[in-house]
Amino acid sequence: HPFPLLLFVYTVCSLSFCLLSAYMEWKVIKCASIGTPTQPGPRLPAIQTLLEWKLGCLTFINLLIVSFGGVCIGYGQSYYATYDGSCNNYTRYEAALNEGDH
Repeated sequence: HPFPLLLFVYTVCSLSFCLLSAYMEWKVIKCASIGTPTQPGPRLPAIQTLLEWKLGCLTFINLLIVSFGGVCIGYGQSYYATYDGSCNNYTRYEAALNEGDH
């Protein structure tokens, strides 16, 4: 079943996104400290580019990761519905159905 692998990929993607987002925040803070409040000229081009990238691209990447998490949840329901805790594929649901036939 692909659920454990999907969950691992989702975790890696989420962790990577968090690290990238923290790095971008650090870059924004670093660029925001350039210049003075009355002379913002040197920081404007750099901060504009960083904020556009952060608000545009990172928001889209976050949407993709959240959507992927929804897919993982969908696979998780079928994974746990068929798992009976043993090594065989015979589930409690199937056992209940077979008991009703007798």
